[in-house]
This record gives sequence, C-alpha cells and structure tokens, in this order.
Amino acid sequence: MKRKYFRLLALVFALAMLAGVLGGCSSEKSAAMFKVNGDKVSKADFMMYVFFTKCQIFSDELSNGSVSMSTLYQLPEEQLEEEVEIDVTFREYLKYLAASQAMSSVLMRQMAQDAGVKITKADKDELKAVKADFVETLGGAAAYNKFIKAIGSTDSAYDRYMTDVLYSEKLYELYADGEKFALTEPELAAGKEEFAKSYVTVRHILFNVIDLSSGNYLSAEEQAQAQVDADAVLALIRGGADFTEMMERYTAEANPAPFTFTEGEVLPEFEKAALKLAVGEVSDVVKTLYGYHIIIRDPLQTGGTAWENYKEILREQKYSADVQEMSDAANITTTKAYDKLKVS
Repeated sequence: MKRKYFRLLALVFALAMLAGVLGGCSSEKSAAMFKVNGDKVSKADFMMYVFFTKCQIFSDELSNGSVSMSTLYQLPEEQLEEEVEIDVTFREYLKYLAASQAMSSVLMRQMAQDAGVKITKADKDELKAVKADFVETLGGAAAYNKFIKAIGSTDSAYDRYMTDVLYSEKLYELYADGEKFALTEPELAAGKEEFAKSYVTVRHILFNVIDLSSGNYLSAEEQAQAQVDADAVLALIRGGADFTEMMERYTAEANPAPFTFTEGEVLPEFEKAALKLAVGEVSDVVKTLYGYHIIIRDPLQTGGTAWENYKEILREQKYSADVQEMSDAANITTTKAYDKLKVS
C-alpha cells in the first residue's frame, strides 16, 4: 500500500496529485521568492505550490470531471480578477494560500530534520513509483514536460515539493503512540477528562416505524402499534425487567451494541434525551424519524472508536500547536520578486 502522503492540517493542503519527469531550470525560475529560516523557496518551487493549491481549490471539480487538470495550468484572467472578498481578487487569494502552504511545508521539513527524520532509499523508490504513475496518467513524458512548462516550474521543484510533503507526513507520524512526540500521560489524562465532559455511551431499544427492506414508512396502524409496544416494554423495564434482556428480545437494531457519541452526532431528539440521563438511568420513550427508542446510559467507554477518534484530534492539535509555535518564531523574509509576481 502506498504511503498516505497528504494531510489537511492548518495551512497545509492535502492533495494526492503527483507529477514529474524532466524539466529545465533558468535563472528566473531559481530566483528566490522568500526564505524561511534561511531556506530559499525559488520561483519554480513556488509555482509548484500554486498549481497544487489550485488542485485543492478545485478538488471537487477535478473529481467529478467538470474541470481537467490541464485547465488549471493557466486560469483565465477574468477568473483570476474576480473578487472573492471585498478588495481581494482570486489571484491574490491563490497567491496567499500557495505562500502559506510553501512556508508551512518548509517549516515542517525543518522540524522533521531537527527531530532526526530521514528520507530512506525505500521512500525515494516509492516517490519515483508514484511519480511514474502520474506521468503515465498525464499521457507520458511529453505531456508532463508540457505541464512543467505551462505552470512555470521545473522537475527538480516537483521533487522538492514531494520530498517536503513526505517530510510533513513523517513528522506527523512522530506524534503517534509510542513515538517521539506522542501524547504524554498528563496530556492523555487531561484529554480523557475533556472527553468525559462531552461524550456519553448508551444502548437503546428501537421500535421501527420504517420497513428495513424497502426504506418506506410503515402504515399508520403499524406505527401506532410500534408506540404501544415501546410503552409496554418500558413498563416492563420500570417494573424490574432486565434492560439487556429486553433489548436482545425487542430491538430492531441489527447490532444492539453500546455506542459513544457527542453533540451533533445523532438525531436531536435522541441526543437531548440521552444527555439528560445519569449512568444506569433509563429514558422515557423517545420518538425520532426512525421510530421509538428506549435509551439507557452506560458507563463511558474510553477504549472504543469514539475515544480513538478523539485522541487523533488531540494528536492533531498537538502537532498543529507545535507547527504554529515554530511558525511564530520563524524568520521569514520575502523578496521584491515575490511582491511583483502575478500568479496565473
């Protein structure tokens, strides 16, 4: 399986569109646009970021085929001069986003190198393979050379771009469990406290008002019966019947396992009723568009999918905070050439 190279974190745009083969270099293309802690971003480098930023902006259109990649090489002037905000043209917006990505990518490469990250031979071989795949997708070396020329970049700029993206991915991997920048025990403990404030674990008994085979609503009489059945089962539970036994016997759920959620992840009526419950407490009958529910709140699960997803958010937040800290301390200088550049 090929490495997942791209992440959408802070100002770094994720995009799996890979390119390269041949390409020359000129003094104009090697001219510095800006420097990040002394590392130069040339015009050729910057134009590669401009192109991939366009791909990110038009990702939906590229996916559905309404826009081809070649139409992004040079955008029409009227489109570039359209205002996207008051006194901000699309050209200016595009340039700002591309510069943000370029600066962030350089910073993350520097962070990765400072942390001892290396680009291995296996990494280089994989980059060559995905590059070859994209060249084939474009239609071969001639089509790729046309691409490089049209966007005003070079093949070596592509290689630098992809290497920096790989550094970014490798840097993020250092935040995984057991790695150099993994969440510490105090950070995990604090995260679990926050998790417990906003997440609940529940089970429920569902009496459907929808025909599962057709997706259509049941008749009015059948829906009324579902409510009668729900009321009857709730009465049994209130009278001492075991909730688990009742759930296994009556629920229409295909997999009646506990699930953990937070605000905005389930239907509003279900959410409102569940969040009111204490652990072990059973709700009244709750009506949603799916039917009638009887909900019980269980002790919070901190080892399931919801916690793992939340922990991934904590990891991304730590990563982004570290990138932001380095960004705030970075020495970034732009040139007159960058100020004068009009992207297209």
